[in-house]
Amino acid sequence: MIYTIEWLTKVLLCQGVILLAYLFIKSEPLFSLRRVWMIGALLVPFLLPFVEGIFLTNESDGHFFFYEFEPVTVYAGSKLESISWTAIMFWSVAIVIGLKLAGFLRTVFFVLFRTKKIAHGLRVWNGSFSFSFFRIIILAEKDQNDEMVLAHESAHVQMHHYFDLIVSEVVTGLFWFSPFVWVFNRELKKIHEFQADQYVLKVFGVIEYKECLFEKATGFRPLTGSHSFGSLTLKNRFMMMTKKSSALAGTRIAFATIMLFSWVGMVGFAAPEQPLGSKSESQVPIVDLENQPDVYPVFPGGQDAMIKYLSGNINYPESARIAGKEGKVIVKFVVDKTGKIKDVKIASGVEASLDAEAMRVVKEMPDWTPGEKGGKKVNVEMVLPIQFKL
Repeated sequence: MIYTIEWLTKVLLCQGVILLAYLFIKSEPLFSLRRVWMIGALLVPFLLPFVEGIFLTNESDGHFFFYEFEPVTVYAGSKLESISWTAIMFWSVAIVIGLKLAGFLRTVFFVLFRTKKIAHGLRVWNGSFSFSFFRIIILAEKDQNDEMVLAHESAHVQMHHYFDLIVSEVVTGLFWFSPFVWVFNRELKKIHEFQADQYVLKVFGVIEYKECLFEKATGFRPLTGSHSFGSLTLKNRFMMMTKKSSALAGTRIAFATIMLFSWVGMVGFAAPEQPLGSKSESQVPIVDLENQPDVYPVFPGGQDAMIKYLSGNINYPESARIAGKEGKVIVKFVVDKTGKIKDVKIASGVEASLDAEAMRVVKEMPDWTPGEKGGKKVNVEMVLPIQFKL
């Protein structure tokens, strides 16, 4: 697990700051700016590494790259087990993505088989609400002659709102555990409706359009990946139709922007924390953060083989078991250019006998396949957390 916890923490913090800054402009009818803000917020997990890379300088030479394994747990009197948080995260994300994909396919099926094409990019169905799906507008039969409904859905298509929805659904699926992405998702859909309303009001009057919205509003839930006419709270939409930018709009934008870029600077310039303990004079310089290894060291047979090795060789110290001692021992070691294990140290210990057992089993490991950078063998520091549990 390479910087997983640190990276996720930064992502959540950045999303929180972006949302906080957004609150300063949320009440302003600056829909294009707000739309870009929300899309940027959704893309934070993908943009964060680039932000850090832009600000990273050679001053980071005192910090080095390392690889941290998933924790392994040793139970007193039992075999070693591995808690694969990566697997848990993978399957949870896979399930959420699967559900979203099922919803998307349901919508595609609906559009293809339950609607009738009446023109290019225009279809009709016998339901009670109209909506748009990608570049296709699906009108309810009762809305076929309603120019305001058609104008509203056309606005979604012309403004490429479907692209935003693709990004939003994918990010929400990948980072479902972040409460912020759900807020961004909902806020983005609101902004889409505000923009579509603004587009319609260029042609039709405010009063007649409000009456149309009020009449068309239903309790139906929009299909996945679509925009539904009359969806979302009408009260907010009515307010935004006639609202003008306040005198403080410029100040709010400036404050929100300064707040955002200040945080970006903090993230970019913040030196990556040296992993687990301080660097000693005897420690071999590993690969710099700017020069991450192309290939990481591999235990003979892979990680599963390493788990099997640990399971067959590590023992829960009897003295620690009797004394009721348990906890996580974090072992640092270097796999050098020849694959040898060296510089085995306890980065975070629990109790003497537990620490000694963890170090022993690591020191006795067979030679690894060394890491590589640019086709050359390199030294790489490894971090192995071992959880002793009664």
